This record gives sequence, structure tokens and C-alpha cells, in this order.
Amino acid sequence: MHKIVVVVAGDHLESRIGAQLGGKLSELGYGVKLFARDGQKVAPYAREDLEKAASHADLVITTSSDMSEHEVMAGEHAVKNGTPLVMCSNGYGCWKNPAFENLREHVDLLLVIDEEEQHAAGPHFPKATTIAVGNPEWEEYSFPTVTRDEVRKLREIEEGTIMILGAGDKYPMLNLPLFVSLIEALASPSLSMFRETCQLVIGLHPGDLSPPEVYDELTAYAKGVSVRIMRRGDGFWMPTKETLVGADLAVGTNSNVLVGAALLGIPAISNLLRGLFRGRDMGVVQRGWWPPCDRGAVKPVYGISSELMADLIHKFTASPESPELTELREAQRRHCPRPTHRGQVLKLMLEEVAKLL
Repeated sequence: MHKIVVVVAGDHLESRIGAQLGGKLSELGYGVKLFARDGQKVAPYAREDLEKAASHADLVITTSSDMSEHEVMAGEHAVKNGTPLVMCSNGYGCWKNPAFENLREHVDLLLVIDEEEQHAAGPHFPKATTIAVGNPEWEEYSFPTVTRDEVRKLREIEEGTIMILGAGDKYPMLNLPLFVSLIEALASPSLSMFRETCQLVIGLHPGDLSPPEVYDELTAYAKGVSVRIMRRGDGFWMPTKETLVGADLAVGTNSNVLVGAALLGIPAISNLLRGLFRGRDMGVVQRGWWPPCDRGAVKPVYGISSELMADLIHKFTASPESPELTELREAQRRHCPRPTHRGQVLKLMLEEVAKLL
């Protein structure tokens, strides 16, 4: 009889990773039951079905999503039944998610993204084997399915035009100040000569559940700044992840897209707007300060400052030989090394999970 593996994921990125890992386990002959919400408020499965599956599983794998209710529930069933429990921490500090606090001492295997996360997380998971494997979705940025020229042709970006990608977050309350700050930066007098050769392309997060009209007024607000918003269903749309390879600069919050930019050697600015980024003297928080910025691979703007944003845009786009750009790219190569081949992260994850089956 096949051993049964239950994989539970809440957020969009985590659901994609859960589906990939589950698919590989299925290929090895395990019976995989995937419960992925894909960032949706209403789960596409019955809660009772998840409880039943988790109660009879031979292994339970959870990610560490913001949308964590069902992941925690599955983990509790694993603990109750003595079933091995795996947690995948797919981002910086995701293992700190307070929703999982009572499960940490029961986790058998913790998969994290790098060695620094491994050292930081290990003491909080006394029973677990903690392994640095990476993030398979981040790895994919290093192997674009389209070329820079193809992206720019679809976007109608003319030769010599600087394309700035505004990468949206899941939450409108972060997106609106991010996009307005970016528009204000591009409208500033210091970028007046630059503005005519610049195209701002806004890509909305696949986990952003707000109605599209929430962002309609941005184009009217952006007088004098060329702004296009990518929307599903129009000829201009392409996933933000795929659009990145055509950009000259990427701007977002603490976004996966900016990690992708660092992997591709594209200059990136992170506008850190969450309250947890307000001060270094804050207590324990879910994610804390963002390592790509701390390591110099992404340049931070803390809070709303269109003047600082404008200054960074100028430094990163005025000249390919600017010292600021050279320093940034050196940090990107050092701290975000580009993978040599596709699939190595999933291979590592699979090897570690299989040891529990």
C-alpha cells in the first residue's frame, strides 16, 4: 500500500511550491493529497476532508503561510497521531510565524532557504533536522521562459526607453502608497530629463484579491508619467515574474520579485512599508528586517520617501558604470548567486523528505 503524504499550503507562492513538491513525491509512487488554497479566502476543498486526510497520513508537510489556519490544523493532527511533520519555510524568517509557535517543538524536518536561516531557526526547533535547501520558485527566476526583447516587444517598450517594473504586494494598503511614491519619484524635478524616456509598468500580485478598479485612478493621478497597469485579459498582460527579465529596474516591497531581480542582476529598490520595518529596536516580529537589503543586494527605502526613491532611480539608471550600480551588482552576485541548473532545490527538498518515509 502506498504511503500517504498530505501537503498543506495557504498563500499563493507556498501553494505553488507545495504542488511542485507533491508532484515529485507522486512520481516516486507516494500517494499525495494536496490541500492548496492558492491565497484564496475560501479554500477550494472541505475542511473535513483535510482533517480526515491529516489524521490518516504517513507524513504531513506544511508551508509557513500568512494564511496559516489549515496548515496549523494539519500540523496539530500530525502531532496528535505521532505522524512525522515537515515544515517548509520558503522566505526570510517565515519560520518565525507566531501561528506555528506551538508546533515548533514537534517538527521533525525544517526546510529553509539558506544557511543564515538555518543557523537562526535551528535553536527554535529542538527536535527538527534543519536543512538549507533554497526556494524552488526563486530558482525559476534564473531560467526565464521569455527573453528581454520578447517582453519589451509585448510591452511596446521602444529602444532606449527605460522600463521600471513596479511589483505589487498582496495587500492594497501597501500597494497604493508604493505606487504613488514611485509615481511621485518619477514626477520629481530631479528626474525631468529622464521622465520622457521612462515607462512604468505595474504588475499586480497574483495573491491580491482586491477588485481591479482599486488601481484605476493611478493612471489619472500619474500626469506626466507614463504608467501601464498589467491586467489579466488584456493584450498587455504577462505574469510579473515573467515580465521581470525585460526590466531595467524593479521596485516593490519585500517582494519575491526583487529576489528574482537580484538573481538576474537587475537593480532593485525595496520600499519597506510594513510597520515591522519602522525600527531596529522592535521586539520579536514575524519577519524582521529584510536580509536582501541588509546584504546590499536590494536597496531599501524605509517608509514613504519619494525624494530618496527618485535619487536611487537616478543612480541606478543614469549610467551602467555608476559606482552605486556596480556596488549593488557585486552584492547581488555575492549574496544571490544564480543557480547553475533548474530543479536543484526540489531535488534537495525531495531527498530530505524521503528520509522520513
